[in-house]
Amino acid sequence: MSADWKEPNNEENDFSFIQEQIVPKKVNKARRIAEILVFTVAMAVIFGLVARYVFCISESLFNDILGTPQRKDTIKFPSVDPEAENNNPENEIKSPSEEKTSDQEEGSKTIVIENSVKADVSDYVTMYSKINDVASEVNKSVVKITSAEKAVDWFNNDYESESVTSGIIVAKDGTNIYILTTNNKIISEDNIKVTFQNDTTVEAGFLRSDSELNLAVVAVDVSQVPEAVIRLIKVAELGESYLLKTGEPVLALGSPNGYSSSMELGMITNGSNSVYTVDNRIELFNTNIIDNPNGEGIIANLEGKVVGIITQKFKSNLNKNINTVLSISRMKPVIERLVNNKPMASMGIIGADMPSDIAKKYDLDSGIYVTEVKAKSPAFNGGIKSGDVILAIEDKQTVSMTALNNILMEYNPGDIVKVTIKRTTKEDNSESVVKVKLGNKK
Repeated sequence: MSADWKEPNNEENDFSFIQEQIVPKKVNKARRIAEILVFTVAMAVIFGLVARYVFCISESLFNDILGTPQRKDTIKFPSVDPEAENNNPENEIKSPSEEKTSDQEEGSKTIVIENSVKADVSDYVTMYSKINDVASEVNKSVVKITSAEKAVDWFNNDYESESVTSGIIVAKDGTNIYILTTNNKIISEDNIKVTFQNDTTVEAGFLRSDSELNLAVVAVDVSQVPEAVIRLIKVAELGESYLLKTGEPVLALGSPNGYSSSMELGMITNGSNSVYTVDNRIELFNTNIIDNPNGEGIIANLEGKVVGIITQKFKSNLNKNINTVLSISRMKPVIERLVNNKPMASMGIIGADMPSDIAKKYDLDSGIYVTEVKAKSPAFNGGIKSGDVILAIEDKQTVSMTALNNILMEYNPGDIVKVTIKRTTKEDNSESVVKVKLGNKK
């Protein structure tokens, strides 16, 4: 072996087939941070949506379990200015169908909001136009009545005196048209003419009257009235004056201011007042319509029903300018008798419903206290005196003057009835029965 050969140095002569090292790739730190941020935001959004969904479901579930009422949206009531509502879309009022659809979608109850509007001249005109429509309808029942009487003056010259008033058609059948009017304006029963709304004038005949109430009925032969007029006229609808209230608007038609076919508008100023007349008690009411001494006619409500008859006979001295009216409800039995041309029996007394002091003093439950007995009347001839209390006629108790009148309606003039009376004088307070031959009320 050669002396120059040396043993290899393993540390220096180790041979490596691979001299390269794997070096990690450098990363862009800014991009990495952005990716993490986006991922975090995305996860936060997803978490929020899931939480919202779970919360809604759990809220409804817990409300059902615990009975807690669900929250409702606040209902707002905006203030609407009528003058600006057309220019402001927020003030638009939805139609009922739109409101219903919207409410159904929201699951809430329909809320209807009414907004007030200011009245203007057109509304005023419309109101009076409607009132005039009511008056026009009632006027189909109103007629003009003319009564004329021939006379001779101081110089022996013939002349004709004429009286004009109004009337109202209260009934109609196949034979006649029956018209209620004022009795004292019929100055001649032999010369009466009726003029209808279209100025058609026909002859009329006097039927019957009630001078105490100053009412009369005249009749027109249907065959004398043209068919065209028959179609135009209307029988008045009689209302109930019991239902009237103070302040209720009414119409005066006929000749309330003295002129034919005139109209006045007013209101009722007081309720029913009772006035005792011969064998009866009538009811009156007043309106604020200015009264005319020659005024006649009817009072109608705004439904077109006749509720009263204007009267001059029963006016009070408290205020002569106040329009005074006979309540129609109490007049219906009288009108019925007049239209049917039935005579009305009369006793001839003026009385009052039993005063409480008289009733208590004589231990009476009911009766009529006689305040006046007309001279030469059936009651006078039968021995009834002022101060007597009429307890009954035949077997019917006279609990009031109204009851007395209704009882007399069942009899005819000439009938003899037994009247139970009680005297109330110091000398005599006995109870007795007298016979009265009923007279004919004219």
